[in-house]
Amino acid sequence: MLLSRGILRLRTVCCSLMLTLSGLLCMASAQASTGPGSVAFWYAAEPPLPELAQYDWVVLEPGHVQPDQVAFLHAQGAVPFAYLSVGELSPEDEASADAARLSSGERNHEWQSDIADLASPDWQQHLLERAARLRSQGYSGLFLDTLDSFMRLPEERRPAQQQGLVALLQRLHTDYPDLQLFFNRGFEALPELGFAPAAVAVESLEASWDQAQDRYGRVSESDRAWLDGQLKPLLDAGTLVVAIEYLPPEQRAQARELSQRLQQQGYLPVITTPELDSLGVGTLEVVPRRIALLYDPREGELTRSPGHVLLGGLLEYLGYRVDYFAVDGHLPERRFDELYAGVVVWMTSGAPAQAGQFRRFLQARLNEGTRIAFFGGMPVDDARLLARLGLRRLAYEPREVSLKQVDAALVGSFEAPLRLRARDLLALSADNRLLKPALQVQDEQSNLLTPVATADWGGYALAPYLFQESASGRRWMLDPFRFLQDSLQLPPLPALDVTTENGRRIATVHIDGDGFASRAEIPGTPYSGEVVLQDFIRAHDFLTSVSVVEGEVGPQGMYPYLTKRLEPIARRIFADPKVEPATHTFSHPFFWEPEKASQREGFTAEYGMNMAIPNYPTMNLEREIVGSRDYIQRELLPAGKQVRLIFWSGEALPSAEAIGMAYAAGMANVNGAETFITRANPSLTGLYPLL
Repeated sequence: MLLSRGILRLRTVCCSLMLTLSGLLCMASAQASTGPGSVAFWYAAEPPLPELAQYDWVVLEPGHVQPDQVAFLHAQGAVPFAYLSVGELSPEDEASADAARLSSGERNHEWQSDIADLASPDWQQHLLERAARLRSQGYSGLFLDTLDSFMRLPEERRPAQQQGLVALLQRLHTDYPDLQLFFNRGFEALPELGFAPAAVAVESLEASWDQAQDRYGRVSESDRAWLDGQLKPLLDAGTLVVAIEYLPPEQRAQARELSQRLQQQGYLPVITTPELDSLGVGTLEVVPRRIALLYDPREGELTRSPGHVLLGGLLEYLGYRVDYFAVDGHLPERRFDELYAGVVVWMTSGAPAQAGQFRRFLQARLNEGTRIAFFGGMPVDDARLLARLGLRRLAYEPREVSLKQVDAALVGSFEAPLRLRARDLLALSADNRLLKPALQVQDEQSNLLTPVATADWGGYALAPYLFQESASGRRWMLDPFRFLQDSLQLPPLPALDVTTENGRRIATVHIDGDGFASRAEIPGTPYSGEVVLQDFIRAHDFLTSVSVVEGEVGPQGMYPYLTKRLEPIARRIFADPKVEPATHTFSHPFFWEPEKASQREGFTAEYGMNMAIPNYPTMNLEREIVGSRDYIQRELLPAGKQVRLIFWSGEALPSAEAIGMAYAAGMANVNGAETFITRANPSLTGLYPLL
């Protein structure tokens, strides 16, 4: 029986945006050209869709998947199959009022589930209706499990059960010819069907899982010989046979060897975990392309956390997707080593409020071999965990330091030179047997302190040796690329490139509507919109997106007495065939979540929360987004044009509600936080992440 049902634990994993095919390690496949070249099984919650989409077939537990996720897999070219237990009742079935008439009255004690009555018309109709629902949810096939559970019944009951199974499978094939049927075993029924399934799965040709004993094991020679006898006719007939094997996740090398061996024998292998919560190893092996970045919400929201703002874009440049996790008591408990190339922790307020869970999370990563890189501070105060990292805290604050050693490739040669300082320096002593110091200083008590180091488990780079800061800006003292690659041992990967397919740079031109009512400081002092139209839009061949702020141009805004002059200018701009119209909102909010913004430490609203439009005391999202779109569309656009863009205003950090409203209104969106790299500020500290 392929594991599903009650033993699954809910998992949490941030889902997000893309994984390129170049992130896959392709292994040789011995499969027939007509069948899939790869199969994945995922029964846990929060399936990693970008990775699963790389497989030809994906078998899912429907209770953990939404129809839009099934549609995503379809769109990416994968064929989604829904798990369906044929021979045993699901937990939902057992809890229903119909359980008694659906059950055979016997129980599978190994899996703690009722064996179904396959001869019952009620059970057969129940499964046919379930198949119809799964089909309507977008599944292309059914993975039919527990086909041989009736063999646990008394021998005299088996013939009727087998006839019922054959009849049911024939009905599924006849009633839903567009659903591919993927069997798990079913050897007893196969000769009587009159049709061939899309594939047959078999578990544990070599590596097994004993549910009763809760342990991995090896398949006995007698069991393997019996399976070989069942499978040889299928292989000879050209039926695709998927071999599902169970090995501990840490036995990756053994899994690769087993996969190769099974392929040579003519099987399509899937080496995975009993919980089916692993991509495992098969004809494809996914290379981890995610980085988990942990931040402390006590230090501010994600959009302002230094890990996101200062490292997000750099990790993207290295080819990695960043999943952000708040250290607030809800850290995921599942394994990370398969999906994540490493964990980055940027926290400066010491141990988090949920210190115990955080400590267990770090211990689990160390146990599984997922590397960790600490930035800024060391949010660990547990002496035993620190000792495991090769570290020891000293209970004082150093006042003066002198240089003992430095790896100049890591510190002091990127954007700013090394400058020694003791202020904000954590007194941290390192065990050089476990750590490789990149910067080591000596304090006034002759203690050796190590603020930057790498190790077999990862590494850390602590304040005040990340940046050189001054009134003119911030520069990286640490080489963040080199440190990330050294500490996390990141292999070089193809990276997302924001250019065209052939590498040519894309020129995108968009004009925010700010200052439309202002006059230009040139002879004649025309309105700024007129200058933009004549000197920028008409003077060049660039396709340009142009927005206006309704509160500057329209009659319900700040300057209704100027509307008759400004609206005609806007109409001429939007009439130009090179211009794509957009809205820059109604009142140009400077803060899209004003209540949250006002709670920031040292907050000042230099320009107010939004434009002080008469009779508009409080910002209203629908008025800002949908209302401004409707005004522009109704009053300013020529026939045939529509507003399909919104340019976020102010600090350009809209809430999830605002973004959702824009999408629902049919508008894509531009602007989002701020990348600020200029000749006056030539630093990657000004690079904001793309995602």
